[in-house]
Formats: sequence, structure tokens, C-alpha cells
Amino acid sequence: MFGVGGFVGYGSGTLESCQGDFTLICTDTDAQTRDEQFMGGAYAAGHLNVKDCTVAIDGYDSDHGYVHNGGLVGMYIFYPAGLDFHGTGRLITPLGAKVLRTSAVPVGKIIGLDKNYALEMVKAGDVMVEYDKLIDRQMERAAITTISGYAKIFEDASRVLSV
Repeated sequence: MFGVGGFVGYGSGTLESCQGDFTLICTDTDAQTRDEQFMGGAYAAGHLNVKDCTVAIDGYDSDHGYVHNGGLVGMYIFYPAGLDFHGTGRLITPLGAKVLRTSAVPVGKIIGLDKNYALEMVKAGDVMVEYDKLIDRQMERAAITTISGYAKIFEDASRVLSV
């Protein structure tokens, strides 16, 4: 994991009243290792506020992993230490969000749920196990049944976004 930034590579704070003309170049020569790279004209990654700055950017990247090319800012985050895209292949998301892909959600829609406050599972009764043996046909069968449903706890803990 690495970053290429104009004024700053990674950090927090404020960039104010700055001028810069940057050519950012990143060439990854290790095709065997999937890495994560941040490229931004003002800074690569972090939590900086940019105020009254003028930045001219030319950027060139050749990478074998995932690149956050954000133009002025590569990735505006507090980067969580210990998470490694290059080792696991899992994307790193802001605030620890978990991203799941499913064909059940239509194209152009994103569903966001707060795992602590969006839904509760409501169960009716215990798990029922029914067992049957047909001696004349040499068959045994079992049915396991549970009745459950979901209810919203707080309306504001879930959102559907159109993109």
C-alpha cells in the first residue's frame, strides 16, 4: 500500500492558500502482488481540509491492484491501520462499512443499513423438527421448521439510494 500526493502523502489537518503544479507518476513493477494505491493532487490519503488552494495536476498510473485516483484527493479518510487490500483482496470502506453484492438489489440501487438499529428478527415459537418413517418404502424424512420475520426498529437506520 502506498500513496502519491502533491503537497502531502498522508496526514490530517488543513492545507490553506497553497499553489502547486504537480505531475504524479506511479509505476507498479510487481505484477505478483495486488496492492492498494492512493493518488491525489493535493494529498494521497488522510483527513485534510483544503481551503483556497490552486492545484494543477497531471497524473499517470500503472498498477496491479486497486487505485484511488481522486483528482484533488486520493481518499478522504482516516485510514484504518491493519486492514490490507493487498493481502486479502477485501475492499476497505470508510467507517468500517461492509459491502455485499447481490442480484436481489436492482441495478442503480444501493441499500444502506445500520446493523445495530435498522432491523430486528422476530421469531414465532421454537424450531420444530418433524420426523417420519415409511417402512413399506424404506424411506425416512425429516422437516425442520422455524417461523421468523424482520421488523424495522428505526426508519432512519436504513436508506435506499439511486445512483
